[in-house]
Amino acid sequence: METGDFPPMYDRPIRVETRVEARPTTSDAFSVDALRLLASDSRSTRERQIAERLQGANKMDLDVSNVGAVDKLTLPTGWAAGKEVNGIGGLGRSQQYLAPGSTDVELTFFDRGRRYNSNAAAFNEVLKKPAHALSADEQKALGSILGNYEDARAFKMESCKTEELNGKLVLVIEGTWNANGHRSRSVLVSPDGSGSTVQEVFYKAPAAEYNKHLPAIQSALKTIRWK
Repeated sequence: METGDFPPMYDRPIRVETRVEARPTTSDAFSVDALRLLASDSRSTRERQIAERLQGANKMDLDVSNVGAVDKLTLPTGWAAGKEVNGIGGLGRSQQYLAPGSTDVELTFFDRGRRYNSNAAAFNEVLKKPAHALSADEQKALGSILGNYEDARAFKMESCKTEELNGKLVLVIEGTWNANGHRSRSVLVSPDGSGSTVQEVFYKAPAAEYNKHLPAIQSALKTIRWK
């Protein structure tokens, strides 16, 4: 799955209105110009306070809850919600989260919204074995469950293996997308345990930034609480 560039959260201008009503007379201590200056100062103060609150929010950890097989996951500090897309391939949906100040360093939850009945047994079999690197035969048996990851024209696969993640065996695929050179690390699970459903939690970033954010992503994945 390839994604475009999405705007970061809180990129809209803050609009704050301050209204000062005064009826000046000859005995007023302040001139009309002075009242306007006070109104301007008040507006600046309120805008600054709102900006400070937003900056504080960016420093907080955000929890992702009740997404497919994931009951809860705590995002790295400062990450914020990006774009949500529904109707991918019919019933699929994705929710993207972005690194601070970035539009292309993302952690995305992707529910494909379809069943892979012909490959379900192979997926279940892979996830029942102890953690291991998948053989060429195992990858072939997974067929369309691997999606674009198996297409060498779209993706250069560097590793395809199972790992234990907080008590659950998951399929982990790592590699590089040929179209833009972005690297990704994807965790695949079957939300209902049937092997026919597929949910991805994938991290993707430009190659130059991939290793920079990878430790924080790995720490976040370790906070996963499965359903």
